[in-house]
Amino acid sequence: MIIKRVDKDNYLSLYKEFSKIKDFRVNSKVTFYELEEIEEWIKNPKENIFYAAFQNEKLVGFCFCKIMSNHWALIDNFYVKPEFRNKNIGKKIQLFIENKLKKANIKYISRVTRSNNIKMHRFLSRTGYSKRDSYVWYDKFL
Repeated sequence: MIIKRVDKDNYLSLYKEFSKIKDFRVNSKVTFYELEEIEEWIKNPKENIFYAAFQNEKLVGFCFCKIMSNHWALIDNFYVKPEFRNKNIGKKIQLFIENKLKKANIKYISRVTRSNNIKMHRFLSRTGYSKRDSYVWYDKFL
């Protein structure tokens, strides 16, 4: 498996492939990140850590992380295609991102997952994350 930074040379293929997946649907108006949003992320690598995983040149997953402050980062999206799960790919991506964050002197990582994603809850617990208070997500479109 190879993990590569998502950049101007490969972000379109990632967008085309993952924007079709229903797991990313936030609500009826937001089905995946907007293309312009991804372009913003790759233009500012000091604030955004965005990597994709490839196996035999096939895109199998990705992780996007936002640096929130000098010591805190939020892993905003983390995904491994279902057919590649339970093969340690998610763990490898996570360790890769955590090492990048350590090098950037980040001390605290937050993760957000859907309340009904029990498999992800177990994965996070097994890999050292602790569940915190429950929050309810609110949106407002302007």
